[in-house]
Amino acid sequence: MNPRAIEIDTEMISLGNTAGLDWELHKSPEGWALGTLSLHGKAIEQAATRGMLALRRAGDNDVRWLAASQGEQIDSHHARLSGQQEIYGSTLLWSVDIRLHERLAAATFNATWSVDKDLHDWQMCLSYHDDFAHDWSLQSYPWAGNSETANISPMRYRGIPGALAYRPDLSTVLLYAIDSRSDYLNPTTWSGATGFHFANRETAAQFRVGGTGLSAGTHYEMPLQLFISGTGEFAGAITEIMQTWIALNDYEVDDTLQVRAPQDA
Repeated sequence: MNPRAIEIDTEMISLGNTAGLDWELHKSPEGWALGTLSLHGKAIEQAATRGMLALRRAGDNDVRWLAASQGEQIDSHHARLSGQQEIYGSTLLWSVDIRLHERLAAATFNATWSVDKDLHDWQMCLSYHDDFAHDWSLQSYPWAGNSETANISPMRYRGIPGALAYRPDLSTVLLYAIDSRSDYLNPTTWSGATGFHFANRETAAQFRVGGTGLSAGTHYEMPLQLFISGTGEFAGAITEIMQTWIALNDYEVDDTLQVRAPQDA
């Protein structure tokens, strides 16, 4: 039986799991925002207060954060936030599901949205924080290596579709990625216009969806995954994150494949 959704009317929704991962979603007079994501009591970044998602106009970089008017706590690991926004005569409807894995240092962030009239030049931006208290670097082969900026647009096929973000002292390392089971680069759909952007102290690591605009009548969905390690060193963090990614995504090697001997090869 699915747990019953309970309407939340307090100032915070608190999610947690046995891996030490906590996500506290904060409510302000404007609505629900991303709040604070923590591992073992240490915040990944300062509390996010602007909203849950952001709209960006490519022409002049106008950014509109979207705070959720509705918040539901499904259970101790799962929350659903939703809202509505009027943008230049178009009505934007959106929702976000945040889930923490019960026993892994991993979260999923699934956003859906639609507009009733075309929004030319506007993109949807999806991040896990909105401002900086720490410096960060980024790794995304072959476009970024220990980089303070990244502009990958559109994204192309290269392994896991995402990027490693980490503090210079390696106290926190995380993988922010699209669920690789999604059709994120199908050239016959909207999803072919997905990009990844980051600038240290300026732009939080984020996926941007929409390319040249959002189309009326299209159901947009972007399933994202976040993996976090606090081991304090790079090799251990990579190993831990990839083991978590394999477990979360039920990844298995095709055992019908056989390694040929050199003579056969």
